[in-house]
Amino acid sequence: MQYVNGKTGKGIYIPFLTIGFLFFYYLLLPGCSADGLRLLSQLEARDLKDDAIAKRQMCFDEFVDEDKFTECYINEVYSLIADECVEIRVTEPVTQEECEDFLYRVVMKPDTFFPEYADTAEGFPSDYRTTNLHPVLRRGGCIGNTVCRESCRTIFTTQTARSACYQYTTVAIGKIKNVFNVLKDPSLPRLRGLETEENLRSLSILLGIGLDDVIARFSSSLPTDPPAEGDLSWNNNERKIILSWLAESSGAAEIMKRFDTTFSLLENIVGGDGTNAQTIANLNKGLGTNDSGDNFIDKLLDEENENGLLWLHAYIESDKNCGSTDKLCMFRDFYCAFTFHSGSELELFEYRFFTELLDHILANNRGSNVPSWWEVGTTSVDLEPDQWKNGVCNNVN
Repeated sequence: MQYVNGKTGKGIYIPFLTIGFLFFYYLLLPGCSADGLRLLSQLEARDLKDDAIAKRQMCFDEFVDEDKFTECYINEVYSLIADECVEIRVTEPVTQEECEDFLYRVVMKPDTFFPEYADTAEGFPSDYRTTNLHPVLRRGGCIGNTVCRESCRTIFTTQTARSACYQYTTVAIGKIKNVFNVLKDPSLPRLRGLETEENLRSLSILLGIGLDDVIARFSSSLPTDPPAEGDLSWNNNERKIILSWLAESSGAAEIMKRFDTTFSLLENIVGGDGTNAQTIANLNKGLGTNDSGDNFIDKLLDEENENGLLWLHAYIESDKNCGSTDKLCMFRDFYCAFTFHSGSELELFEYRFFTELLDHILANNRGSNVPSWWEVGTTSVDLEPDQWKNGVCNNVN
């Protein structure tokens, strides 16, 4: 059996797993021998340990306070393990909870159990904060740095967000401000420059500190202390630029999907009065000059940006639009109302969230004057790709 790591795509053969996942879970019970753990470190858990140590360094670079560092590190490891278990469960008969418990016990064992990390300094090396005086490398706390605090006040307007900003290091806030400056004056080349792991992390921190604050800064001109540098609200052209970038960047779209749970940011970027009709009309506009060319959903499909498509789908099924149980609303009022260019609607058949929605409509909303090909029991796999738009949409009850 070949297990393929979800991050690297590297495949290694793990015949032990075919015997049963619980064999390894048993090895990790208290009292497991060092030899047993070293054996486990030869499995894919070693790659996960690599990722965890990288996250540990990242969290150290971001926080001066040890408690904040620990919270960051644990959260990042939990996220790594949860994602890894989703991949494992594609082929292995194990629950998510059992898988996460197993991998956590492996990854969080001391570094000395992994030969390549036997000599690393584990934990929170707080002396580095006070003994390293290099002006670039030293990660001082933002709260003790006048310039850094000023950056927090420039980015955020509320005291809650500013206080959260002060908890990071000066280097971390410098990176966040760079991302903020790009969003303040967006262009596609500058936005594409954010598509590195480091910059996307900074974007996550920016939204995590104050999503509502950031939205307010770019949707209207608000009085700030100190005053903001001009009006930060995005105009129509800038909104198109942001949409183009989000359609291109799966990483940025994933961050938006994670943080924009109320879809205030999506609605702000799309523009309009927030009604379904206006939102759809704006989404149907091309992203080029004079509303020409592909629109947002066209580009999402062309770029195979599943994160962006899932963000948009979650918006459609939110309570403010259809609600997760009103499949007819989702299909008829949104997907059927979208304008597709160059046959991009055919590409929706590549995504389970859409075919499951279409299957529900085919089974439950068959009208009285349906085409002959729409028989009882018809599913999405029976359709020619263009029939959903040209046949199903026009014949739902």
